[in-house]
Amino acid sequence: MFCRGENRYLKSFFSESYLPLAGFVQFRKRPALFDNGEHSLKIICLILLLPVSLFAQAVISEVLYNEPGSQTLLEWVEIYNSTDSTIDLTHFLFISEDDTAHLSPDAYVPANSYAILARHLSALDGSASFEGYWGDSSGYWGDHHNENYPAFNARMNLSNASGAIYLLRENGDIVDQCVWSTAAGDGQSLERDGVDPPSGSWHLSTDPDGSTPGRVNSPKETQSDIETLTLSTRLISQSKGEALDIDYSVPAGSSITLGIFDDSGRKQIALIDKLSGKGQVSWDGRSSDGKELSPGVYLLLSTISGSETSSKCIPVVIAP
Repeated sequence: MFCRGENRYLKSFFSESYLPLAGFVQFRKRPALFDNGEHSLKIICLILLLPVSLFAQAVISEVLYNEPGSQTLLEWVEIYNSTDSTIDLTHFLFISEDDTAHLSPDAYVPANSYAILARHLSALDGSASFEGYWGDSSGYWGDHHNENYPAFNARMNLSNASGAIYLLRENGDIVDQCVWSTAAGDGQSLERDGVDPPSGSWHLSTDPDGSTPGRVNSPKETQSDIETLTLSTRLISQSKGEALDIDYSVPAGSSITLGIFDDSGRKQIALIDKLSGKGQVSWDGRSSDGKELSPGVYLLLSTISGSETSSKCIPVVIAP
């Protein structure tokens, strides 16, 4: 079986039609759907040649496109089956760039469960593989109690910076999709918020291991759940040379701004300007020009910007 037609970056919308007697899939080009001008995304498609009744039940539930550390060949895609019957994956057509390939002839997704499509499933020579990293490193998948979900090889080459995966009907209609435009942390997967169509939203895995292949996705954390701001004290004495230590932690994709204001709302000093991650900053009671501020009450204003924006105002006191 083979594909006829252009699939470079899949800049054309596919149509027409599955011909089982002829033994091949033929596509005709429609007006560009995936062409985004000068910045074309690397797109990988999974085309389902299954009965229409099954399309809405097989969804992309997780994608790992940025391998752990310096590892390579560890990319994978998780498919979830929400039906009460096994879904045969042998009718999937997997297209990556100029490559067109079928999945393993024994590929399937169990009822109400998961299956993994891995770039490099296993290796007997100890080289990087899905089984070596997420299994018991025996070189065989399925011989350990943690390897309790099916996994199959699938040719892929996912971009760390931007890309997309689509589930398509044979007429080209999009059934499900996952699109990303920013890099995830090393070894951190992109997880679907729910397993019911439509695709809904996605979040970076919050699991301590960075991903959840073959099991329920990790919960999505809100920004307020994971941002922290801790003060060592709220009273500093200039005569004693004391300082206020501020520890902060903000989620990936967010930034924090900290400033000190007087009781009239005038900014005295900017402590942090749009920094990300974790850190500590100290304030010794001086203004931006290095002068000691007068004793009194001041306000520490923190603003965290990202998928949500939140602000917090904390009074601090300068004593003589």
